[in-house]
Amino acid sequence: MMPARWQACRNIYDSMDVNAMIRTYPATGHEQSEGIKHDVVDFFNKNIPVN
Repeated sequence: MMPARWQACRNIYDSMDVNAMIRTYPATGHEQSEGIKHDVVDFFNKNIPVN
């Protein structure tokens, strides 16, 4: 993602107080590596309340 666009996205999330983690992965296109999948699952596990 282009740096200006990246910062604009961060600003929007911050202004809306959205609980999000914005991260880039070097040398990664549209594919999702096992590391990325792990990070997504970890984020959900930490942020979705268990009933």
